[in-house]
Amino acid sequence: MSREVIFSDRVEVWERDFNNYLQLIGERKFYTETDNIEEMKRVYKKIYIYTTVSNKVESLKTKTNLKYFYNECRNNLIISFDLMNFNYITSSKQIIRSSIESFFRLTLSLEQLVYYSERIRNQIYSVDDTLRALKSLQESHKVGKLTSYTVNYFNSKSVRSIYERLNEIYSVLSSSVHVNKAEHFTPHKYLSDYNQYEQEAFDNCLSILEEVSELIIQALYYFSYLLEDKGFYFEKRDIISFEVSLKYKNYLEVIDESF
Repeated sequence: MSREVIFSDRVEVWERDFNNYLQLIGERKFYTETDNIEEMKRVYKKIYIYTTVSNKVESLKTKTNLKYFYNECRNNLIISFDLMNFNYITSSKQIIRSSIESFFRLTLSLEQLVYYSERIRNQIYSVDDTLRALKSLQESHKVGKLTSYTVNYFNSKSVRSIYERLNEIYSVLSSSVHVNKAEHFTPHKYLSDYNQYEQEAFDNCLSILEEVSELIIQALYYFSYLLEDKGFYFEKRDIISFEVSLKYKNYLEVIDESF
């Protein structure tokens, strides 16, 4: 048999497999087509509230990568929601973890802007160790150093508990990224396995995404006080709607009382 015939047969095999793939994705079911739709709408609304300050972030005058960190966090939240809907639960958790990392970088960048503006108001124009650290850590490739510095930095602020909780979730989700235990392996062997709903795994992923979204928005609400004079704020109706829908701990009152 000629090599040409063998090659042709191999092409037909993979092509048949690809056609099976096309058929399979046409038959795929999503969690938004199940009884989970109301819970998903609630979480989606919270992610949407995060996006409502996009224009205000874009208007902030800063030489940092603040806008890129904001966009990265936003995209991560949206992608994790989408992956979860497609039943890619482990991948969704990995992206939720990335959203926390992006958010830590974002808030160090926001804090750099706050700290720098305060020094300018006080006619202090030199660069001190705090400014250097805020700048270097938000761009650091050493994620462990980034997370620990962020948590420690906000330790004396009214958002301390928010950062501690985000860091706890980040640590738990890290096991989904560094797969070294059998219980963290993705159980699926074939693409068709993703058509099989796993309600418990879905519920766990959805609850993590919802809590992370709530924590992130409440931390941003804290910065809306500090940067309101620069045009960064949430619409009151969005915060009221958000507070009513909170499923996990409400830090808004604590933040309000600190200003």
